Amino acid sequence: MSDKEMLFYAKAYRTLTKATAEISNNSEDQKRFEIIDWLVKQAEKTEKYREALEFYADESIYSARNKERAEITFDYGEKARQALEG
Repeated sequence: MSDKEMLFYAKAYRTLTKATAEISNNSEDQKRFEIIDWLVKQAEKTEKYREALEFYADESIYSARNKERAEITFDYGEKARQALEG
């Protein structure tokens, strides 16, 4: 199973766990939801970091014929900043 599929199922499980916590009004169910919610948010951050790293690791963005037209030149670190901001 891919990372994206795992994240999809984790989000679905988070939704189910949230509904269970709201219906049962049980503190253990609420704790379970908070843990799953935190894990999903961490996975989403990791995905943003991966995308930013893949962008900067791609050698083709550094090898444009006209260096000033290279994609990396226009980025000015924007992808990295967006990933770090969450």
